[in-house]
Amino acid sequence: MVEFYRRNPLSLRLVAAILAVSTLFATLAVGVQLYTDYRRDITSLGLRLSDAERTFVPGLVDSLWLMDEQRIRLGLDSIVTLPYVSYATLRTAEGRLYTSGRATNRGHESSHLYVLRHQDDKQQQWVLGELTLLVDKEEIFASLWQKLWVVLASQAAKTMGVTLVILLLLHFSLSRHLAALADVAERLNLNRLTQLVRLDRRRGHHPDELDRLADAMNGMQQRLQREVAELERVHALNRRLSAAVAASPAAMIIMNEQGSAEYVNPALCRLLELPEARCLELDWPTLLENRLSQGMLSSRPAGWLLDKVRQESWQGELLWRTESGRPRWLLAHLSLCRATPDEAGHVLLVMEDITGLKEFEHQLSYQRRYDHLTNLPNRVMAMERLEQMLLQSVQEGGHLAVMVIAVPAYKEVTESLGIAYGDALLQECTQSLNAALGEACFRARTGDDEFLCALRFGQSAEPVEACLQQIKKALSRSVRLDNLPVTPGVAVGVAVYPNDGNQPERLYSRALSAQQRARSQKEPVQFFEPEMQAASYRSLHIATALKHAVEAGELRLFYQPIVDPRTGDYEGVEALVRWQNAELGWVSPLDFIDIAENTGEIVAIGQYILREACRQARQWQLQGRNIRVSVNVSPVQFGEPDFVASVANCLKETGLDADCLKLEITERLLFASSEAAQQKCRQLADMGIRLAMDDFGTGYSSLSYLRDLPFDIVKIDQSFVRHMTRNSRDKALVRGIIDLAHQLGMSVVAEGVEDHVQLELLTRFGCDLMQGYYFSKPVPPEQLFSKEESSSCSG
Repeated sequence: MVEFYRRNPLSLRLVAAILAVSTLFATLAVGVQLYTDYRRDITSLGLRLSDAERTFVPGLVDSLWLMDEQRIRLGLDSIVTLPYVSYATLRTAEGRLYTSGRATNRGHESSHLYVLRHQDDKQQQWVLGELTLLVDKEEIFASLWQKLWVVLASQAAKTMGVTLVILLLLHFSLSRHLAALADVAERLNLNRLTQLVRLDRRRGHHPDELDRLADAMNGMQQRLQREVAELERVHALNRRLSAAVAASPAAMIIMNEQGSAEYVNPALCRLLELPEARCLELDWPTLLENRLSQGMLSSRPAGWLLDKVRQESWQGELLWRTESGRPRWLLAHLSLCRATPDEAGHVLLVMEDITGLKEFEHQLSYQRRYDHLTNLPNRVMAMERLEQMLLQSVQEGGHLAVMVIAVPAYKEVTESLGIAYGDALLQECTQSLNAALGEACFRARTGDDEFLCALRFGQSAEPVEACLQQIKKALSRSVRLDNLPVTPGVAVGVAVYPNDGNQPERLYSRALSAQQRARSQKEPVQFFEPEMQAASYRSLHIATALKHAVEAGELRLFYQPIVDPRTGDYEGVEALVRWQNAELGWVSPLDFIDIAENTGEIVAIGQYILREACRQARQWQLQGRNIRVSVNVSPVQFGEPDFVASVANCLKETGLDADCLKLEITERLLFASSEAAQQKCRQLADMGIRLAMDDFGTGYSSLSYLRDLPFDIVKIDQSFVRHMTRNSRDKALVRGIIDLAHQLGMSVVAEGVEDHVQLELLTRFGCDLMQGYYFSKPVPPEQLFSKEESSSCSG
């Protein structure tokens, strides 16, 4: 019963309430019924007594009037036999007492007094006595109690039956389903949201309260499931955000609206070199305001930063010194974060260490104005400095000399030894210039091998002359690079304000023109002259026209024979490019080759020369003249990543055998540290192409190239051949080169043979092949075999 009550308390309470109410109404009904019966019995008793009074009282009056005791007693006995009358007494007027029956004394008796009167013929009444009757209502009450118990028993049985039926109905139609819903609700947790409520009954067409309750619980579970999933997503996002904030390299502080720190991430502690507790104690708004107020002309009221953040976000840079005293540039961003519009919100302070960025900006600023190799001002700063010096000269009525200094050896060192040695040469030159020139002479590096010096002077030019002497002296000292003595050399161009211009760029341009004249004429110093500007314009015109020379078909190849001195036969020819422009006319290779290399046009020109030479050689082969063609390779062209592939494609397209192509490579092309260049040489040799080292002896490279690289031929530069008949040292050098090449199994070609004396001397030294004006100048292909028949392709 206890378990049933525990599981069905509502049903029992409902049953108890029904039972109480039904009992109350049954009690009221029984009370009304009993009271009605009581009143009916009392009324019936009264009627009987009235009948008895009409029946027995006259007889007793007559008996008393006649004084007939027997009749008196008989009358009393008759009265006692009446229902409910238990005792009767008659007291006569004389005081005599007659009784009949007996008193029960059960508490339900009542007495009724009747005055006995006799009326004579004269209508005169005589009081004869008093009759007292004791009426016993015990039977009435006994009957009522009997009815009460019968009614109570029947009502109790009926109520219990109805209650039991109601209890069963409540249990099967309501309580057990409510208990099932309660069990589901008790077991409901975040892990069991998918278990829907199903009542153990058939669902009607019209859902009742239980159906709606079950549907509501199922809907609640589904909503909870969605909300829990959303909460889990939000919690996961919060965890990721918390982890991201904790792992973020940016320093973060979360403050309440009053500015008190509530959270700091580890990056802030690392940045400021402070423990977390100390960071939380700091008054961040005041600290930021103090640091931002430093250097301001006007003070701001306390709390201005938070007031500003409440209106809009704020961002600024500030300098912070850490606990160890190290300065840190910080980019601070303050913003007010609110989850809802009505929320007070929190202040988020994000600080990023931009010290490295500041240093990088400073470095960029330095690099924008200074040369990283020499630490001298660069061209940008040089022009700014020239502007200042020119303004001072104008104001003071003085002069300004702008000197552009070139280091001729730089190009040869770079091409032969490599860029690192070229840089080392420039650094040596910088040290020499710094040591030789005083503070009054401004110095800058304005190009690869180009320095600029500027000197203000008065009416006397002696300071300029002294400065030029110091420059020549400083750059005439040899330095050692890769254990080789190298003299930097010097070519200085000078332009003077106000004679040569009154603007920095014009003075620099004219000094540069003078420097180019000094370089071309191999003079140490050259002052600007007006005609130099025309030469500069011509160089610019050449550079512009070269861009379209190949497409316009302005380039032609001339061929100079390479002769075997023993037989006079042509062993091969060297392809030499010539350029004829409609405006410039015939342009010497000495005028445009360097420009082409500087502008990069040499790659397209070199590719044209290679393809045209191979095509012409193949055409000669088809005509029965097997001839080997030599092609000069520019260092710029050779440096192209696809150079080897382009040579292979050229041979394939023209159909020329690789053995009939000879590539002439200068010493300067092979950088001492360029493994890639050496690898290209080996790849070309593996293809069957013959390699010749051109201009041997003019560079700074070691003889290890002859030993390690697959060269077939060594070409002696014409400068040695030209002077060997007059200079014993050149003659010995030529003979040594020939002997060395033969010992290494290589052939020797002498360039620039111009007379019979040179021919005989080279023949005596054992030179294998020769070329020069003595045999033939470079001629168009149609004139090459006018005097000499072709010879077969020989090794």
